[in-house]
Amino acid sequence: YEIGTEMKFFNGRLGFDLSYYRSESRNQIIRDLRLSHSSGFILKTINAGQTWNNGVELTINAEPVRAKNFTWTTNLNFTKTNSQLTELPAGLPEFYASDTWIFGNVRNGMRLNGPLTTLTGNSYQRNTKGDILVSPTTGLPLTETLWNIVGDRNPDFVIGFVNSFAYKGFALSFVLDIRKGGDVYNATESYMYNRGLSMKTLDREKPYTFRGVLKDGLENSDTPTPNSVQVTPYYNNAFYSALSDENFIERDVNWMRVKELTLRYSVPPSVLKKGNLFKTANLFVTGNDLLLLTNYTGGDPGVNGNNTATGGSGGQGIDYGNLPLPKVFNVGVTLGF
Repeated sequence: YEIGTEMKFFNGRLGFDLSYYRSESRNQIIRDLRLSHSSGFILKTINAGQTWNNGVELTINAEPVRAKNFTWTTNLNFTKTNSQLTELPAGLPEFYASDTWIFGNVRNGMRLNGPLTTLTGNSYQRNTKGDILVSPTTGLPLTETLWNIVGDRNPDFVIGFVNSFAYKGFALSFVLDIRKGGDVYNATESYMYNRGLSMKTLDREKPYTFRGVLKDGLENSDTPTPNSVQVTPYYNNAFYSALSDENFIERDVNWMRVKELTLRYSVPPSVLKKGNLFKTANLFVTGNDLLLLTNYTGGDPGVNGNNTATGGSGGQGIDYGNLPLPKVFNVGVTLGF
């Protein structure tokens, strides 16, 4: 179901469209469900599962300036979505898209009563207070043998902001793409770090002490033993393999990008009449993805580690060898006869 309202004010110069929706899906087609190899098969497709999605969408349209030779129009679209997996086949605690398990031990995994956008992986062992447990023998952190939820790719909200300015025959418009929150798995950085190619490995000869408590029997007591065992990565390659991929999930990633910028000039009709050939003529220059402001340390947080053929919630938010979006420029002429 969906419920909403649309209103306009001041002779159409200000308006908004607000809606809330909720949808529930039952007996969906679950593809690539892994089976025991002893059955003689690897993958299975069944009808099962139940999910729901809900969200809020708000669009605001305004014309702040309406003058004889100059106009300014703007459009803002706000979207917030949520989801939950409420049912899976008996005996299946998690459904994951196997194509997203492309490097390390992080994948697009969904758990019962959790969002459809979570990441599951091998995380650190922790005590009851949440401190990382460290081996008293090696000084390296200990990781879980079971997979846990280690991130959620769903953003808090996304905004599209469009502005258009017109002065006589000139028009300038731009589109801002804004996102707040959501996690990104920087698998590219994890790959480089494990092979000593990351800038973060330049201090490999410097002794390092992992922040946590020793797993010495006192880890869950009121006075756990803080870790003080130093490890020098240059002399201990196990340092890199001991790191959990949890280290490379960047939390609460935000961005604002100039998605499109266009400058257009319309030739005056009085000029076109002299040639008596064209009814309209426009010259334009367009730039795409000209600027990106983000707290993400990788190339581009708007990534997808898989192609569009991947089922479920796909590989969005998984960055593994993905190239950042390039700056693209177009120059053109449109003619009307």
